[in-house]
Amino acid sequence: MSAANRVRYCLPIHSVTLADARATMARLGPRYDLFELWIDTMAGWSPADLDALCRSRPGQLILVWGRGRSPRDRRSFDVSALLTRLAPLRVTIDLDLDRQPTDIEFWVTLERAAKLVVSHHDYEETPDRAGLTERADRATAAGANVVKIATHCRSPEDAVRLLDLQLELARADRRHVVLGMGEPGAITRVFGTLWSNEWIYAPETTAAESAPGQLTRDQLGVIFGALQPEDRE
Repeated sequence: MSAANRVRYCLPIHSVTLADARATMARLGPRYDLFELWIDTMAGWSPADLDALCRSRPGQLILVWGRGRSPRDRRSFDVSALLTRLAPLRVTIDLDLDRQPTDIEFWVTLERAAKLVVSHHDYEETPDRAGLTERADRATAAGANVVKIATHCRSPEDAVRLLDLQLELARADRRHVVLGMGEPGAITRVFGTLWSNEWIYAPETTAAESAPGQLTRDQLGVIFGALQPEDRE
């Protein structure tokens, strides 16, 4: 694997507190390139705390909120104020195309060094091929630095459509993460990563997965080591 296509592992973190998240990153830091923090399910932080954390790990953090668990389980905060504070930093913000359109519209009005992932999640099915392109194009038009498409795969054909979308994005030099959830989607997590995905989500254990079908860091290391022997760890 060339340096340009080096696997970048991202650890999803659903810690109870920010202190727990810091401890996890300190413990597992050598095994990961990126850390995804679900901040609205995490207690014990202020905007100043997140600012300091982002400055201590420049370019390593992906911040996520507003999806997954019931709204009753989520912490509320002033999103616009937080986005304004984070915009000058070397951090990545992941906003959902359909669930967070207002946040996306506000984000693109800011002067920013931070990067934006505009993501589409479908936990029920994978759209047809035209539907996948439509969602990717909407993400790009919304201002995405990275287009993320994650859908539930019910069949191998669903996974093949996702891989075909990925090839289309790669040909156009559009940075992306395209992944299939569920067992048939596992192939997208392997070849999608080897081909051109920006990173791969890789929990330490299956119990810590943030989406169905994620492979662990150790499982992926074995697979990539077998497929790319020159990059064995």
